[in-house]
This record gives sequence, structure tokens and C-alpha cells, in this order.
Amino acid sequence: MPESPPSTPPTPPRDCREEPSYAEARDRLGDVQRLDDQLAGVLWGAVTNPGHFPVLDGSPFSLARTQATPGGPILRVYFTYDEVLVHLWGIDEVADPEADPAEEE
Repeated sequence: MPESPPSTPPTPPRDCREEPSYAEARDRLGDVQRLDDQLAGVLWGAVTNPGHFPVLDGSPFSLARTQATPGGPILRVYFTYDEVLVHLWGIDEVADPEADPAEEE
């Protein structure tokens, strides 16, 4: 039986900063049903294990993506991070999940 890879020890959550570009993009989404609920999981993942998320080719941004939920859109959150801070730079809605390039990651 193959050995399981060693688990990485948990790290303290980083602080999270919403940059103005993120706040503006979030406001443009309008009244997205259960927006905070949808974002809670990916934002928790970003502050506790940001290295889990893919870095977009040719950019400094990591990408966190929400799962499809009944009545809610799929959202993409663009962020950067260091040892102490996650910077949220952008958020958008996936208009066509079948054509989303993040699915190829």
C-alpha cells in the first residue's frame, strides 16, 4: 500500500485585506444571493492555505473559485499573499462555467 504524503502542519490564518479594486468589483456584483455564504469557504481557504490555489499564468494572482450552488453563481476571487497577509484584488462571476479557463487548471 502506498504511503500517504506527509500532511502539512496547519498555519495560523493570515489577515485578509480587501483592496479597493476588490470592493468595487464586489459592489458591481449587486445583490448576489448568498454572496457572503458562498465566499466564506474560499476566503477561509485563502487565509489558511493560500498555496493550495493555482497561480494564473503570467500574473501574480492566485485564483479561488466557489462551487456552483442552487440559485447562486460561480465566483472567482483573485488574490496575492505573503506570510502574514492575503490581499483580495478582484472578484467576478463566471458567466459560462463550460468556457471558464479556470476549469482547465
